[in-house]
Amino acid sequence: MEKPIIVQKHSLKLEMETGTYMWCSCGRSEKQPFCDGSHRGTHFKPEKVVITIWMVFISLIDNVIKPMVMGRKAPAPTLVIFLGAIGGFMLNGIIGLFIGAVILSLGYNIFHWWLHMNDVTE
Repeated sequence: MEKPIIVQKHSLKLEMETGTYMWCSCGRSEKQPFCDGSHRGTHFKPEKVVITIWMVFISLIDNVIKPMVMGRKAPAPTLVIFLGAIGGFMLNGIIGLFIGAVILSLGYNIFHWWLHMNDVTE
């Protein structure tokens, strides 16, 4: 079985238009990183790559929608959870990321309960 030719070992910046491209998997193409058919006679096949505006749109909007959906029924505001996660991470590293959010959320709910403790209507 043949091994692919490694043409480039560092990153490559490309500006590409929306569309479908065939990515060279054999390393023999003169138009690297795209396929020019040089793989004929080998077991390599080009990989189809689809670049669309839709993929970019979804990846950007996901950063906005996900926190809103995940924190919708949370008993503490998203900002409190976020500040707790960041503070916990700064104090205790990765484990603090989770513990900080939980502790600050509990503190927020206890403080909120304490503020409205005497608001019971008779």
